[in-house]
Amino acid sequence: MIEKITDLNLLRFIVNNAACAIILIDKNENVIMTNLEYEKLTGYTDRYLTGMTVGDMIEKKIIHDSVSRKVMRQKQTVVLEQLSAGSSGSEYLVMVKGIPYWGQSKEIEYVICCLFDISDKRRIIEDLTASNLKYSMELLQLKKDAAANAGIVYRSPLMQTIIDKAEIIAKTDSTALILGESGTGKSMIARFLHDNSQRADNTFLTINCGAVPESLIESELFGYEKGAFTGAQPSGKQGLVELADNGTLFLDEIGDMPYDLQVKLLRLLQEKEFFRIGGTRPLKVNTRIIAATNQNLKEQIEKKRFREDLYYRLNVLNLQIPPLRERAEDIPILAETFRLKFNERYQLQKVLSHELINHLSQLQLRGNVRELENLIERLVLFSTEKVLTVNHLPGILEPEDPAPLSCTMDVEHSTYQQLRDHFERTLLTEAKIRYQTTAEIGRQLKVDQSTISRKLKKYKID
Repeated sequence: MIEKITDLNLLRFIVNNAACAIILIDKNENVIMTNLEYEKLTGYTDRYLTGMTVGDMIEKKIIHDSVSRKVMRQKQTVVLEQLSAGSSGSEYLVMVKGIPYWGQSKEIEYVICCLFDISDKRRIIEDLTASNLKYSMELLQLKKDAAANAGIVYRSPLMQTIIDKAEIIAKTDSTALILGESGTGKSMIARFLHDNSQRADNTFLTINCGAVPESLIESELFGYEKGAFTGAQPSGKQGLVELADNGTLFLDEIGDMPYDLQVKLLRLLQEKEFFRIGGTRPLKVNTRIIAATNQNLKEQIEKKRFREDLYYRLNVLNLQIPPLRERAEDIPILAETFRLKFNERYQLQKVLSHELINHLSQLQLRGNVRELENLIERLVLFSTEKVLTVNHLPGILEPEDPAPLSCTMDVEHSTYQQLRDHFERTLLTEAKIRYQTTAEIGRQLKVDQSTISRKLKKYKID
């Protein structure tokens, strides 16, 4: 058991070695203690201040406002900016965080005030002109985010609303459904929900329901017992649901999940239990499910491709991610983020011109953030000049209407089977480039996903 610290010398040693300025006030507004950082910041020694009251400090103009009084009145932590005067008479701006210490009587016994000098930062900001202030601050934040690979980058009020809502959803343990077009960043939002939840220290796993063949997705999700089917591992296998116990499982492209398998997922959501393939006893798990799709699930319900009961079970909390064309103000900062990323990856020093950024902001990027990222990568990699301009776009931008498939072949000396195989291979190769998953290819070509998977394997199309 940890004993309480009763050695005042030890306590003072700890306080004096803190990285910020500290002043301790009791419930009667008496100054009990300050530390060395406080003396460095204000010029006032602990010996001079100890025994003074908050009223004395205000009267002597050492402080102009009392954070401790606000803490006592509001009975919670208070943070504010405060103009203070040093012992030399010069004024400086500090951010003060007042933290209440509750005694055994359930009343506030002390207020610990931590001070951070922000006067230098304020002077720098005030010296910047209004025109370049916003850009300079964003660029500093952008470099920080890019270096840390923060992921979600935005400046639009629309995305700020989404992030604010996501922060609330992250604190819950409910199932969440993320909706939005392809390339809008649904998987990044899912990761954001996990990283800001109480499960952040546990496993986060992802499965793309449209990329895994129907014959494999059930075993990938729920695992199987030994001897469940021919070719099964002798010891059986844990599925992702089991591996993500106490963590989060992200089901991307949930709209492509096979209809028959949706019943098993529904049981998992309702009962927090499932059966492995070939299993006879239910397994309990504490796995949070986050799902995402670019499809209209209500339309899928009408077409009998998605279960209505599963939809309402998934749609406990939802986030609708707006397409990039509805938040064009995010494009400049996203473009800069990707430029920094690919400059570092390829050891280059390319720069985006203002003209190019303005032009990109006006593009209707149907592939959203993913398309913009791919575009910036091609610009950085294939343009020979250091400064990238609009003149570099021809040959980099994908055409609005792709050229028709070329199926040129020697018809006279080819069999019908050879001609058919050639056409199929050409068609599927082009489709694989355009679409992300086999399910999406199947929808576009009106062919079952299993057929697409088999054909891709047959023609060795990766």
